[in-house]
Amino acid sequence: MVRQLSARAQVIVAAAATCGVAVLAAALTLMPSPAAAKARSKRPKRKRKKNDKNDSLSSRGSRLTRPALPYMGGVLEGFAEPYDAATGKGVILLAVAENKLCWPRLKPRVEAALKQIPDWTANYGPMDGGAQLKGALARFLDRRIIRDDRSRVVSDHVSCAAGAAACLNNLFLSICEAGDSVLIPAPYYAAFDADLGAICALKRIPVRLRTGDFALTRSALDKAYAASGNAAKALLLTNPHNPTGRCLTEDELRLAVGWCDAKKMHLVSDEVYALSMLKGDAFVSLGRITKGALGDRRHVVWGLSKDFGMSGLRFGCVWTQNDRLRQALGTAAMFGCVPGISQAMVTELLSDDAFCDDYLRANQVALRLSCAACTAMMDALSLPYYVPDAGMFLWCDLSSLLDEKSWAAEARLYDQLRTDLRVVLTPGEAQHAAAPGWFRICYAFVGRDVLDAALSKFQTWVERRRA
Repeated sequence: MVRQLSARAQVIVAAAATCGVAVLAAALTLMPSPAAAKARSKRPKRKRKKNDKNDSLSSRGSRLTRPALPYMGGVLEGFAEPYDAATGKGVILLAVAENKLCWPRLKPRVEAALKQIPDWTANYGPMDGGAQLKGALARFLDRRIIRDDRSRVVSDHVSCAAGAAACLNNLFLSICEAGDSVLIPAPYYAAFDADLGAICALKRIPVRLRTGDFALTRSALDKAYAASGNAAKALLLTNPHNPTGRCLTEDELRLAVGWCDAKKMHLVSDEVYALSMLKGDAFVSLGRITKGALGDRRHVVWGLSKDFGMSGLRFGCVWTQNDRLRQALGTAAMFGCVPGISQAMVTELLSDDAFCDDYLRANQVALRLSCAACTAMMDALSLPYYVPDAGMFLWCDLSSLLDEKSWAAEARLYDQLRTDLRVVLTPGEAQHAAAPGWFRICYAFVGRDVLDAALSKFQTWVERRRA
C-alpha cells in the first residue's frame, strides 16, 4: 500500500489512536519515529548551516523570524497609519486581499448570533470542530461551493482550524516531509511561501501559467515536475486564482486531476474566493468535477476570510475523504482550533440561508463596482490588466512605468508609489510573476471613497510622469 501521510502525521495518528489523549499525541510529534528516521536516511545528506552559538533559536525558529510577506513593511505602515479621508493624510493600503465592503451588512447578523452563547462553548470539545458546525459546513459547501446535482459532502469529512492558512499548514505537514516539493501555478499568493515554508519546510516550485490568458497547461506541469527532480508530492491550486482572479476551466481541472493521479500526487484546491464572483458563473469546484469522489489524495480548502470578509475571525476548513489524514488534522488542530464561541456563531450564520443569499448577492455587487472603478482608471491610462472572473484584486501590468525592465526597477516603482503617493500595492516579484512590472491592486480592502482617492492620486501621478 502506498503511504499517503508523512512520518510526522503517522506518529500523530498512532499516538491518538492508542491513548486517545491529544496532549500525548502532540508531544509525540516532537519525537523522531522509525519511519521518519528511515525516510531521512534515504535522502541525500545536506550540509546544515551551523547556528551562531549566541543564537537562542533553532533553524525552525529562525525561519519563523522572517516576515510572512516580502512587502510586510508597507502593510504594517498601512495598518499603523490608515488613510484619513477628512485630512487626506495616511497610507492607502491596497496590498491586502481582504474584503471590508459589506461588513456593515454582516456585523448586525454576527452580533445577533452572539447574543445567546451556548454553554458548551466554554468547554473542551473536538479540536477540529463540533458535530453541529460540521453539519452546517457540509450543507453550506454542498449548496454553495460544490453545487452538484446531489449532496456530496459528508459532515465527518470536514476538519476545521483557525484559518485557511492553518488548514494548509496542517494539511501539508501531514502529507509531506520536510524538504519535499509542492508545485504551485504562478504567479501565486505571496503568503504561500510562509504557509508551506515556515513550519513545513517545503520547497515551492512555480508552474508557469500560459502567457496572456494564465491557463494551466500540461507542458508547464511537466516542466515544473522535472524541476522538482520528478519527486513533487503535491499540486496546490487556487481557484479562483490569486492574483489574477481567473477561474480554472473544467478542462484544466480534469487535466490537474488526471495528471496528479498518474503521478500519485496529492491535489489541493484552495477555493477561498469561490463565492466572490464578479461575472457569470465560471467557478467550478474540484468537488464538483470529481462528483464528490475525492479519494485519498484530493482535498478542498475553504474559509470565511475572503467570501465573508472575516479574516480576523480565523476560520477555515478542509474537506477530505482520507480517514488517516483527518485523524492527523484533528490532532494538529489542537494547536490552532476554532474557539467554541466562534463555532457557535459560524454554525448559526451559515445555516441562515436567507441571510447568506442576501449577503452574497450584495457582496458581489459591491466587488463589481469597486473592480469597475479600477478597470476604468486603467483603461483611461491605457495600462494593461487581466480581466478577472472573481476575487477582490486586479492584476495589472505597470511595466511601462518602469525605468528599466528589471526586478530592481519594479522595487523602485513600489517604493515611489509608497513614498510619493502613500499608496501600497502588491509587487509582482513577491508573487513570483514571470516578468517585472506586474502589480496587484486589492480594491476591497478600503471603502469606495478611499479607493477613489487612491485611483485619483495614481492617475494624476502617471499623467504627470508621462508629460
